This record gives sequence, C-alpha cells and structure tokens, in this order.
Amino acid sequence: MLSLKISKQLGQCALDFHCDLPGHGVIGVFGVSGSGKTSLINMIAGLITPDSGSITFAGQCFFDGNKGLNLAPERRRIGYVFQDARLFPHYTVQGNLLYGCPKEEQDKLSEVVELLGIAHLLSRFPEQLSGGEKQRVAIGRALLTQPEMLLMDEPLAALDQPRKQELLPYLKRIAKRSQIPILYVTHQQQELLQLVDELLVVSDGQVACQGTLEEVWNSPAMLPWQQAEGVSSLLLAKVMQQDERHGMTPLSLAPECHLWSSEVSLAPEQQVRLKVAAKDVALSRSKPEGTSMRNIVAATITDIEVLAQQQVMVSLNLAEQVIKAQITLWAQQEMKLQVGEQVYALIKGINLQGVAL
Repeated sequence: MLSLKISKQLGQCALDFHCDLPGHGVIGVFGVSGSGKTSLINMIAGLITPDSGSITFAGQCFFDGNKGLNLAPERRRIGYVFQDARLFPHYTVQGNLLYGCPKEEQDKLSEVVELLGIAHLLSRFPEQLSGGEKQRVAIGRALLTQPEMLLMDEPLAALDQPRKQELLPYLKRIAKRSQIPILYVTHQQQELLQLVDELLVVSDGQVACQGTLEEVWNSPAMLPWQQAEGVSSLLLAKVMQQDERHGMTPLSLAPECHLWSSEVSLAPEQQVRLKVAAKDVALSRSKPEGTSMRNIVAATITDIEVLAQQQVMVSLNLAEQVIKAQITLWAQQEMKLQVGEQVYALIKGINLQGVAL
C-alpha cells in the first residue's frame, strides 16, 4: 500500500494529499492541467520535498516531516517515465536501456525488449527514433532499473494521435504483466478507460475522489469531463460462451442478469469493461414484449436529478452496479418515477472498452 499524508505550498498553490493507494495495479491520477498531478508524483519520487506529513510504501517510510526523514530518490526504487523520453543522445537504444540497470539484472534485457517490441531498434540512436519509439525505450529503461513502483507522467501527451495509438498496446501489455503498482498521470479519458484499475481525481491540489475506475467514473466527480460527449456509465461484465445460433455473446453482470454483444472474438471468463451512454438508456415500468431490442434488464431507481432543458438523469442499481438514463422531464412526470422503484432499462447500445486489467 502507498500511504500519503503530505502538504506542500508551491507559489500560490497549496497541495494537501491524504489518501491510501493499492500496492498493485494501474492507478490513474486524473485532473485538469495545474491541479497538482505532477507535483504529487514528484513528491512520491523524492524530486519535490513536502513541507510536512509522511509518505510510506510497502512498510518503508520515504518521508516523515516530524522525524526529519527524507529518503533520497535513488533509494526509493522508483521508475519514472516523463512526458518527453529524455534519452541520452550519445547512447544507442541498448545503451539507454542498460543505463542504471544493475549488472546482475541485465539478463532481463531480452524480456523487456520483447515486451516493448524494440529488438530492431537496439543499435539505433535516439535521433533515429519516432516519438512513440523513444517513449518505448524510456519505459524499458525505467523497467530495467528493477523498480518497486513505476510513475508515468502523461507519457502520451507529447505524441500525435498515430503515435499514441502505436504506444497504447504496449502500455496495456505492461499494465497486464506488471506485478508492481503503476501511477499513471493523464487528463485523457480514453487512456483511463483502456489502462487503469483504480482512479484518483485531483482538483486544486487535493484528492477530489478515489476508488475503482467504475466507482469514480460513475460519480459526480467525473461529470465536468463527461458533459462534452454526454454522461455515460461504466459496467464490469464477465464474458460467457457465445450463442452460435444468433452470433451474439452474453456478458454477465450477475448470475441472472446479462447483456448481449455482437462482439464474437472475446474469450469466455474474461472480465470486460462496458461503457453505456445515458442517452442510450430508455426506461419502462413493465418489461416490453415484441421488440427488436435485446438488452432489457430490471433495475432499481436510486436517484433522480432534474437537469436543464427539461431533462432528467435517473441513476439505477443494475446488479449492484450503477447505470444512468437520461430521459425527458415529461417522461419522468408521466411515468411518476420514484426512488426505490423497480423499472426496466432498455439499453440501445453498449460500447465495449476492452478487457479489464
């Protein structure tokens, strides 16, 4: 576990972080520019010294203001990947990878090279690499230092869209195989959906919300970012055996509750993440019959919020997960919907975000 209880004054910005983060998986650190995301991971890395408080990871104290303890960055066993690759221009790719790698660990080189798909780049110099290739080398260098934690500060931010798409599959592979915690700083929602397990939302130098990706995504803390493309919900489901008669795959939310997907390439038993737009969910008091819609599930109303422009956001408990439906105020009043009532959610479309890590 990573335990943070730290404060820092940086100019006019007061940082105050109090949270406990899991000691495994990919933890997204999300927020607007200037909210304190990079300063947070720099304090964890030892690049910035907090004014007060403590940082403890896996039973080891990195910083304690009361005891005057401040472990040097090189003694914290942390790998750091910056926005720009920061490779040594006079070293080849192999030289960059081995920089800082203990001699007794250099046999891990081939494993990291295979993981990142950079075997054909080993003899090249940084000036001969694309932006995405440079970042892959920087990630490999960080992994070869045998860190106990990996910090990634917006590693895709300096790349154009094609290079981002080039690097994302490698980040997914690292996230899936890694046995150490990865703190991944970003302000891009799509990166969160594809990479992280836990999410920490930072606002004005403080933790605004934290929890699993699904919990935080479905919370009010994410609404400011969702308004541009519309409010959505995230669901976790288990892939079941494909129905070959109909060419559809059932995705189980609970033993007696599942959704249908036309995606047939998924392996059974995998956990997948589904994104459902609130505008793609209609509500009915009774279960419709004689309809072409396949995804009709019972759910319980947990909240009703009146929005602008005669709209209403209805939050529902669906197999102990949250799904939202945006309907008109007219419909809500005509149906006389109340919190605690059971209704049927008619889901027009689901967006498969990929396999949950």
